[in-house]
Parts: sequence; C-alpha cells; structure tokens
Amino acid sequence: MALIGSIPRRCVNLPPGSLKTLVSCVIGQKVQDGSAIKEFYQKFAAWLGVSHVFGTSSGRSAFQLALQALGLKKGAEIIFPVFTFPVMPLVAKLLGYRPVFCEVDPKTYNSGPGNPSFRSTLSHRSDSGSDPSA
Repeated sequence: MALIGSIPRRCVNLPPGSLKTLVSCVIGQKVQDGSAIKEFYQKFAAWLGVSHVFGTSSGRSAFQLALQALGLKKGAEIIFPVFTFPVMPLVAKLLGYRPVFCEVDPKTYNSGPGNPSFRSTLSHRSDSGSDPSA
C-alpha cells in the first residue's frame, strides 16, 4: 500500500512522445525491429561516433557477445572481482573460459591494477607459468 506523500522507490522519466511511440510499436507489432529501433540505433551510433551499434536483450547477452568478439582461446582466464553478478563468470565458463576471482577494495568495491590483490592475482598467474596477457 502506497503512503500519501511517500517518495517513489523507482521513477521512470520518459522523453516526450515515448508512450505514443511505444503504443504504436506494440499495436503495429514492430517492437523488435521497427523504424523506432532503427532510428535509435542510428542516433546512438552518431552519439558514440561509431558506424554501427546493435542491442541485446540483456547485459548477460551483451557480455557473451563481447567475450566472443575478443577471440580468446578456450581455457583463457577471465579475471572477475569477487563482488560481481554471479551470472557473468558462468557465461565465461559456458564459453570455455576459466573464471578467476580477485579481491575488491572493501571501501570502494573496486578492483584493478591499482588494487594489491589484483596485482597478486596477476603475479600468481605469472609465477605459475601461464601468461596473464595471453
């Protein structure tokens, strides 16, 4: 039950005309491949300064496509922070890569070359004879 005067937990701010576009796409059955989608891709590509963009149905699908586009060898190690969405390492594993986890900074929840545990993960790979950059 909503309380009068309460602050909404989620708020969607749609640009003017968005609802009209959505309804017309649904009625015309052009939700997945209509002119509005093509126009969005063109404008987004122009905004990014690239020639092509495409959409995916989820972040998981986008991550899978990004990993596949890298052309890594099967068995390659993909480093993930331990504080991550659990499906992402699973995607890497399903593609034949080996998820490796590194610690995160407890204050920022970030990891990377500046984090000692990240460097430790990389040096451990080097000491074991596997090249982390391969």
